[in-house]
Amino acid sequence: MALCKALVVESDSKARETIEDILLTLDCDYEFADSLAQARKLLTRVDHDLVLPAFDMPSRTGSSPRPQNAEHFMLSLRKARPQRMPKVIMLLSDRPAATDEDIARWAFDMRDLGVTDVVLKPLADAGRTLDRVIKKVMGMKGDQIVPDAPA
Repeated sequence: MALCKALVVESDSKARETIEDILLTLDCDYEFADSLAQARKLLTRVDHDLVLPAFDMPSRTGSSPRPQNAEHFMLSLRKARPQRMPKVIMLLSDRPAATDEDIARWAFDMRDLGVTDVVLKPLADAGRTLDRVIKKVMGMKGDQIVPDAPA
């Protein structure tokens, strides 16, 4: 049995390959969407434990990525899963034009919409890696997920 069911919203093939390797290593089932439109369709039919959306996802396959789509995606996710919001790790591009202040502001805004954590792309090979963040966010201890304490 898989440790979690993940939805990855990423249009970059190299990033998708790396994320797939990480999810396989963690024994997570996963689905990929390469646009906001595809992700919305998947959200209506599958209950995901973990969602990994790219901050600058395109609205539809083949269109140009737009940071505003991350906000639209989070609003769609909250609407699709009002009773059981999945954990969300936003994949934020570390573009040369983005200052530390911009990244901090974007991350803060996304947390207000339900983002659990943020990971910078390109994905790190050491230190704060995506697999470590997934384990932390999902509460993974060893080979199992430790459920959240009752409120």
